[in-house]
Amino acid sequence: IFPLLIFGLFFILYMAFPDSIEYEIKTMHIGSLELSVAIADTARLQVRGLSDQDALCEDCGMLFVYDDSKIRRFWMKHMRFNLDVLWIDDGHVAGMQENIPFEPKNGQITRFQSEIVVNMALEVNAGWIAKNGVKIGDRVVVDSN
Repeated sequence: IFPLLIFGLFFILYMAFPDSIEYEIKTMHIGSLELSVAIADTARLQVRGLSDQDALCEDCGMLFVYDDSKIRRFWMKHMRFNLDVLWIDDGHVAGMQENIPFEPKNGQITRFQSEIVVNMALEVNAGWIAKNGVKIGDRVVVDSN
């Protein structure tokens, strides 16, 4: 039981210091658009997401990458700005949600989910989808840099 307690302590300490999280940055193309994305491809990075950040640059986002395609559920815990989300599957935009509100002051956490199965989700600034004319079916490529 002692090794389990030690593991539990290290796990709690590991999760308690979110500022030590560093995301890999890659270039992503949606049709002819190019943006920089932080890659969230582990459970720890996905839970942290964009929480406690003040803003995203204009052509930046966070790309959540999964090993399989299924309905994805998200929350806006500790968010400070509204988001657009592109739901991506099989290298194409499969769905979109625009202007998702950040966490309200009453403490309720905004929750949302994809309406279709996807293996990636891209969070960008609210208004980015409309401003850039993104359409369902647009091809999505993440550079291997």
